[in-house]
Amino acid sequence: MEKKAVSGIMLTLLLVGMLSLAFNIQPVKSEPTTIIVPDNYAKIQWAIGNASDGDTIFVRAGTYYEHVVVNKTVSLIGENRSTTIIDGNRTWDPVIRIVADNVTITGFTLQSGGPYGIGLYLCENARGNVVYGNIISNNADGILIWSSNNNTVFNNLITSNWIHGLLLAYSVNNTLKSNNLTENPYNFGVMGNLLEHFIHNLDISNTVNGKPIYYWVNQADKQIPIDAGYVGIINSTHITVKDLALTNNWQGILLAYTTNSIIHNVNITSSWKGIYLYNQDAYGNNTISNNILFNDAWGIELSRSSGNAIKNNKITSNNELYGICLDSSNANAISGNNISNFRIGLHLGYSDNNTIMGNSIANSRTYGIRSYNSSRNIIYHNNFINNTQQVYIESYHNIWDDGYPSGGNYWSDHVCTGNPSDGSQPYTIDVNNIDHYPFQDPNGWHLSKGDVNFDGTVNIFDLRICAKAFGSKTGGINWNPIVDLNQDGIIDIFDLRRIAKHYLEHV
Repeated sequence: MEKKAVSGIMLTLLLVGMLSLAFNIQPVKSEPTTIIVPDNYAKIQWAIGNASDGDTIFVRAGTYYEHVVVNKTVSLIGENRSTTIIDGNRTWDPVIRIVADNVTITGFTLQSGGPYGIGLYLCENARGNVVYGNIISNNADGILIWSSNNNTVFNNLITSNWIHGLLLAYSVNNTLKSNNLTENPYNFGVMGNLLEHFIHNLDISNTVNGKPIYYWVNQADKQIPIDAGYVGIINSTHITVKDLALTNNWQGILLAYTTNSIIHNVNITSSWKGIYLYNQDAYGNNTISNNILFNDAWGIELSRSSGNAIKNNKITSNNELYGICLDSSNANAISGNNISNFRIGLHLGYSDNNTIMGNSIANSRTYGIRSYNSSRNIIYHNNFINNTQQVYIESYHNIWDDGYPSGGNYWSDHVCTGNPSDGSQPYTIDVNNIDHYPFQDPNGWHLSKGDVNFDGTVNIFDLRICAKAFGSKTGGINWNPIVDLNQDGIIDIFDLRRIAKHYLEHV
């Protein structure tokens, strides 16, 4: 009996051991393989569907009409970037969409992504991907990297797409090198709402229409070279940008989290946003002055950026969107700008305590100024000329004149009979917004400060004109009605005092 019991126990232990061994057997991993299209599969997407992570998919030269979703960690390699073509057939979806990590894409032409299609789209937090040696053309957007981090894009030709060339949006720490962006309406740009969204690794080997991209992060006390094709200044201070010609970008100049910097004497044309400042509600103390912006959809935009000066810029377009746009931006000084031919000349959205003086806003297709949820802005000594509607404003209160005799604004649709400076003919926008002292002519606010030669500055030349007519009365031999600043019929010490009070001020 004892022998039988022992034998039973031994048999049981042997069976348990065998079962344990069976359950711990691990399948042998297959080595990465190479799948060839069209030899093994006629379509690239079929090859991806039958691939495993780590495999290589080699695509022979030819044209493949499909939309490829790369959802595995594979290397997708074309035989020759000029002759291995993936064509989206002008339909909606991206030509290639990457939703996996650590994918490699090289050796293709990606084209015809459709009216809203993308050549190459990295999305859904795709990370660690490498895209190099491709031609990306004739799509709506060339490359769009959206909410995807730590990717590397280099040595690609991105050309002749219908909207964007390469756009980084809400992404972090991507590396771009030796990419050639050319003949795209908006070649390059960066979008974000956190500092980390603007932190990327770019050097001047990337070019826009043959000119280098300068994308500086954490810099101080430097000046952008004059050969720039795009300028991005991130988390920096005391940077000077001047004497440049920039064209065809998402932003011509981007300042994000940057302070105490200057943009001066720059020509920016045909960009989506000519100059864009984003500063997460901080005071920038940046100065944007004496620039010419032409045919940009948005001339200058400040988003959550306060305490800046925008002055003496010429901003014109052909019925584009906004001349100057302030979005959640406070305590900025907007002065001496000439804004014309936009849908909206100047937009204030959730923006308070800004000073808007000495500007000309003309020929806006909808509104000269649109004020939305914005209050306590000082808006006077401006010319509003031939705007379809001079002002659109909600019930929030803004200040439209500086009292008598300094005055308010010139309104081309306000007919004055007699002298408006005594407040007898106010310009009423609504019950909370009234210009009590509008001017009769567009030079009125120049004269209110003594700029009698209308050169934009009260200086020695104005004093000379006043001195020449000093002591004369209406109809006298030296009489000059322009110099009769207080309109009392005599040019005397009171007129000189007006000039002296504002001496060396810009009007």
